[in-house]
Amino acid sequence: MDLHFDTDVDELIDKLADGTPCRIGLRLLDGDYGDRACVKAEIDAAVQRMSPRSRRLRFASSVSRLSDAQLEYLTDFDQANHIAWCAFEADGGKNVGIGLARYMRLEDQPEGAEFAVTVVDAYQRRGLGTLLLDRLIGSARGHGIRVLQGYVLPENEAMLRLGQRFDARIGRDESFIRLDIAV
Repeated sequence: MDLHFDTDVDELIDKLADGTPCRIGLRLLDGDYGDRACVKAEIDAAVQRMSPRSRRLRFASSVSRLSDAQLEYLTDFDQANHIAWCAFEADGGKNVGIGLARYMRLEDQPEGAEFAVTVVDAYQRRGLGTLLLDRLIGSARGHGIRVLQGYVLPENEAMLRLGQRFDARIGRDESFIRLDIAV
């Protein structure tokens, strides 16, 4: 798959596979998105809109809410070593989160980063994960990252298909499947 993305663009209006418009933004903590507390609240709300199965597949446990420490980790972006692209409903300027793709550079492997993609249930199987991962790969490339590593549960078929779409090398890592996507 030949991927190209202009990492200087902070927000895009895009369309899902079914034609539904969405906004995809890079700078979660800047400008129109508000302060960090608002971002934490929206991430928490989005996780609560996910089904128990989706939360288990994403967080590898049956969580109903994220802890303060998890929310702190998920919103501590520097837009170089820890980047997140967030998708919002394109609904009159409201910031209703529908998906997030993020990576964090690995301390012991500066050309590698761990990544994750999360899409709320109502927007799954509509191409949003692909759009988000495409943008994440573009950002990684622009910051000198050569490999994105993701860990998924073996039953997370949607994430495994997404990895295959991006030609991920697939291996086992304890009870997880590891996806390595060359950037």
